[in-house]
This record gives sequence, C-alpha cells and structure tokens, in this order.
Amino acid sequence: MLDQRRLAGPVLVDGKHLQPDGGNAARVVHNFTNPTTLLHGGVGYVFDCLNSSAQLSISSGDRTGNWSAISTSTQGVKTVPLLAAWIRHSPQHLKESIEYTAFPGVQSKAELLKHKKAVGLKTLKNEPDAMGVWDSKNQVAYGVFWSSTDTSETGEVALKVPEIKSHPLSGLFCITSSQPVIFIAHFDAWDVRKWTVTVADPTQKLTTATIQFKWTGIPPLGWGLKHKKVVVVKLPSGVNAGSSVTVKVA
Repeated sequence: MLDQRRLAGPVLVDGKHLQPDGGNAARVVHNFTNPTTLLHGGVGYVFDCLNSSAQLSISSGDRTGNWSAISTSTQGVKTVPLLAAWIRHSPQHLKESIEYTAFPGVQSKAELLKHKKAVGLKTLKNEPDAMGVWDSKNQVAYGVFWSSTDTSETGEVALKVPEIKSHPLSGLFCITSSQPVIFIAHFDAWDVRKWTVTVADPTQKLTTATIQFKWTGIPPLGWGLKHKKVVVVKLPSGVNAGSSVTVKVA
C-alpha cells in the first residue's frame, strides 16, 4: 500500500489527472502498467524499477463507513472522499524486487522531477537480509541490515558503496554489520573527521550497535594505514529504545 487516506486534491499519474469514481455503488480500480510518477496530497512517488508483472492500482471516490461498528464512537455512518493507491503484484512474481522513491512536500510533477534530479540514487542492495541506497550527488548512504548473516565469506551483511568523491583513490567502500541496524552515513565533507553515521536499532533490544567501514584501495587521509574502521555506538534504552544516535566515523 502506497497511500490510503482522505482524498486531498487531484490525483496525477504521469502528470495526468485521474477522476474519482461514482462512489460506493460504482467503485473503479484503475491499473497502470509502467507508470513513472504518482502525485497526491503533497507526496510524490517516482517508479524507477517496477518489474513487468507489477502494476500501480488506484481507487478514489466517496466511501461510506460506520464508525460505531468498529469502535465506541457515536459518529455512526459517514461518507467521505478517500484514496487508496497500491502496487499490485502478480502471485507468480512475489519474490521479484521492485523499487520506488517517495518525495514529500511536492505540489506538481515539475517540482517532483526537480527533487528527483537533486539526488543521484543508486540501489546498493534490495534483499531480505539488507537494503541500501547510495545518493551519489549528496554522498549519503542509507541502509537497513535486517539479519545478522548472509551468504558472504565473512558472514556479515555488506553494502558496497561506489567511489567517494572526496577520496577517489580509496576504491570500493563497504559498510557491514552483524546486527539488525538502520543507518544514515554522510561522506559529503572533504575532512573525514566530519563524516558521521546515524544509527538506530529496529528491534529496540540492543545496547550497542557495531558498524564497520572497509576500503579496498588507499585509506583516506586521516585514517593512517588502516583499511577498516569499526564504530561502536551506544544505544538508548528504556522509553528511548529505538531512538537514533549520531556519531563520527573517523
């Protein structure tokens, strides 16, 4: 499910307006093959990689429901305009990867494409054990490690980042972890002492999280001869468990 809420203005698919249907008695589901963009209510979606078996499905119009039937509310029967947008998967291709990018705070297709152009997104991995995205224009890596091991020789989940602009001789850059971790790593500064990584624990059970940064080429200036940097992050506990922590990489 991409979006399911009260209808908030026009719905645009590839820049074209989609008209709401006739309501409960005339519900219509519109299916789109190979769409490029969806825009509704200030949120835009860019579909860069929908496999051939996936479709964008949209249903919008007046819908009637009874609040009293599902809660203690006394509001009773209400009819409001609603939107539902989702990706329809073929049962035979459920294991195939699909990708899309959401951009909040956009009001037009032109603005959506402008935001898309401002980033250079490249998928590093889209697997059950880990997912990662590299923004080459802003030199930021985003990732989620779901499991503790994969099929690599090291037994660690690795995200391989392309060349860092500030240190082109350093070669391939791998980010690894043996724990379930969510992270955002910034490599946009020329001074490695300003590089940061923001970490959170999706399980809310860890007391520390360990992330390793490995170079295949010449280590960046300021790291000496070390090809690997191990960062151990102390995580919050109690009511703050799961909150993010930002530390320096160098």
